[in-house]
Amino acid sequence: MLINRFLRLHNFTEHPFTKVAGEKEELLELYFVEPRYFSEALGDANHPKSYVIFGPRGGGKSAIRSMIELYCSTEKFEDDIGGKVLSITYDDFTALRLGQLNTITLTDHVNEILKRGVAKLALSLVEQGRVGDDLPTASRGLLRWYIDEYMTDLSRLELDSILRALESKSEKIKSLILNVMEIYNTLISVLNLEKIEPSKPTEIPKTKRDAISSIHVMETFTRLAEDVGYKAVYILVDKIDETDYTGGQSNKAARLVHPLLTNIRLLEISRGAFKFFLWENVKSHFGDELRTDRIKMKPTEWTDNDLERMLVGRIGAYSLKRANIDTLFKEDIKNEIINILVRLSYKSPRDLNRLMESIFAETAAEARDDDYKIGKNAVIQGIEKFAQERSIELYGNEVVSRVLRMKRPIFTISDVAATFKITGGKEAREVEEIPDRTATNRARNVVEKWKTSGIIEQVESGIQTDFSGRRRPVNQYGILDPRVIYMIDPNSFMQQLITV
Repeated sequence: MLINRFLRLHNFTEHPFTKVAGEKEELLELYFVEPRYFSEALGDANHPKSYVIFGPRGGGKSAIRSMIELYCSTEKFEDDIGGKVLSITYDDFTALRLGQLNTITLTDHVNEILKRGVAKLALSLVEQGRVGDDLPTASRGLLRWYIDEYMTDLSRLELDSILRALESKSEKIKSLILNVMEIYNTLISVLNLEKIEPSKPTEIPKTKRDAISSIHVMETFTRLAEDVGYKAVYILVDKIDETDYTGGQSNKAARLVHPLLTNIRLLEISRGAFKFFLWENVKSHFGDELRTDRIKMKPTEWTDNDLERMLVGRIGAYSLKRANIDTLFKEDIKNEIINILVRLSYKSPRDLNRLMESIFAETAAEARDDDYKIGKNAVIQGIEKFAQERSIELYGNEVVSRVLRMKRPIFTISDVAATFKITGGKEAREVEEIPDRTATNRARNVVEKWKTSGIIEQVESGIQTDFSGRRRPVNQYGILDPRVIYMIDPNSFMQQLITV
């Protein structure tokens, strides 16, 4: 059966599990579950504060960012957030010198942020009908300067990218966006700024500003936003690890965001706040440079209950509430399926979606018009394909295949030496009589490599009996990822979940 027919039979308006990027999920508001720290991260527009969220890839960072954008841009949430907020999403770094990360400065970042911020502020004023004499006199001069400074030398590619990100449903804005090559002149005309003398926050050209002058220009912009009706400006920094130059390399991603994240003066500008959504692996590259005493920093935290609510809400949202767990799954699996899915998603909303997509695909391949509910066999097949694919993505094929050869979720260094026949050059009979330190060291190197990959961690010490019969404590290591544990013994893993 084709997947679209399978979806229609279950009353879905479209596939609920193919979109894995939070910013691309149009129905996110209907099933988003606020983590415990969400209110703290969102903050109060009357007292804006910078905030940092660290999380794994697929850990829901961009979904949180998208919801903060929604709160900032939706009138019905103004009371909840404390007033109107101008949010600037900064997640495209292609205009920077990414091939020379060490040369990227705070000024470079501020200039890129203001390209987006000025365009958004100007277009929002047009959308609100606040033009000409509706604006304070001093603000009109500042607005003219910022438009002159940041919208006259944009490349066509830059402007297209910015305008796509700012696209509005307003017919007035759509008519402006259609004429992107004339956007500068159009804005000046519509905002009635032709005869306004620019009020310069600084005489220093963009390319020659230092950190202090750039921060001043940024802070003056937040004052301009306040003068025209915004309580605060939020800058939402995301996807630093998703460029061609930083993808998968935490040290490069850290280098890219370093000028922003370590400048406490910028992070505490008046009427402004930076909200960072960062890959957790970048944190270790900052050491003591992160001012945790001044800027709150939290890891993403999704409870099993959060993930369950997301799943149930997502199924309802994409089916107009006509589908649910009971209508999707057969009797032999529906009572246990939530526990299975949540455990194997490993605290990741994205992995929960990918697992469900895999299960849907397996079910549709065998479904019939009179038998299209999801059964245990399809669940197992979907899990097997997802578990193998995701594990290799995270840890690499070599590490996964070697860890699986251990055939147990908890093991010692001696177990590793025995499994891979690491003897340090001694004959087997010698190893039995005398502890082989060379073999132990070689096995320990293997374990350290696995630890570095994140697939295992050291757990409670165990007791081992040596060749002389003496019992002694030994370090034990446990596999962290439930997908890898599943692949070692699927039947045992599933049985443990079902009997919980």
